[in-house]
Amino acid sequence: MRRRSLFSLDRETWDTFAIRSGAAYTASYRWLVSRWLKGIGRKRVRLLEISLRRPQGDEKIAQCALESGAGEHSFVDGLQILPEYQQLWPEIMAAVLADVGAGRFRYGGTWNIEPPRHEEAAKIRGVTVGDARDFFIQLVELSRWPSWDRYWAKVSDSVRYESKYAPERVPGLRLVKYAGMKMLAALPSFASLQGSSYSRKGINFSQGRELARYAYYGLICADMKELILAHADAGVLAGFFGAQFGRDLFYIHGGQRAGNGGANWFLLKEMTRLAYDRDPNSRFVMGNFDPKVHDESAGGGLLRARKALRTSDVPTSMFTFTYAPAAR
Repeated sequence: MRRRSLFSLDRETWDTFAIRSGAAYTASYRWLVSRWLKGIGRKRVRLLEISLRRPQGDEKIAQCALESGAGEHSFVDGLQILPEYQQLWPEIMAAVLADVGAGRFRYGGTWNIEPPRHEEAAKIRGVTVGDARDFFIQLVELSRWPSWDRYWAKVSDSVRYESKYAPERVPGLRLVKYAGMKMLAALPSFASLQGSSYSRKGINFSQGRELARYAYYGLICADMKELILAHADAGVLAGFFGAQFGRDLFYIHGGQRAGNGGANWFLLKEMTRLAYDRDPNSRFVMGNFDPKVHDESAGGGLLRARKALRTSDVPTSMFTFTYAPAAR
């Protein structure tokens, strides 16, 4: 076990390992910096690296980050374990807990692409699992198709129709990618689109608060954030705000104007194409779905849109637990 400081860490080495482990963008170094900044004075971010001892030298097999404060520790995106050592999750977790010590813990995240872990955690000596929530990460596994064209042929007929004829229906339709300071300048247009989408669903949305949040993460994580807007002669019609981390493209937020003539589907079509072009083994990660709390009136359209794009449901979980090491 090796403790690391956030600011003595080699960013590229940390991110490369997280990507090899299949972690989400919330495991990235930049994301950890954003969490550290938000928690100054209240929380601290601790980093741990776990290795196996070999005759030829130690071999790193896992890493993790915890956000700690007020006696509670939250794993940021879970344990990041190399694929060939996934079966050692209980042993690695036990080693991490022994290093951190007694306390309350939270595990899992809304983008965390790994199997449910609460049953494995409950078998670790000293662990008592509290609340556990099973849900799904919905993503398009693009590696299932030999080409992007073969993938797109399998999406719903209505989606292919809308995206195909959008350029004919919508004068001046074009996609524009924004980065750096230009991204900050374009964020108000995107927040307006998202506010319009939420308003139609009857969901409260503070445009000012969300705009500030997008700007904060956009600045700190600028090298992996993606902002693409669908422009037309009539103005900005749809938007995509996501993150590229390793092979995977994450669809974090979206928004669209009503009556956009299929511009939103044209945008999503091109984003799936972009993901495939970058890496044919990419996953286009669209968010999570919890059937126990699903509200059809608010989220039914989003769920149908994901299924129209042929998402798979990957089970995962979030849970709380306490750890009390046995007395020696």
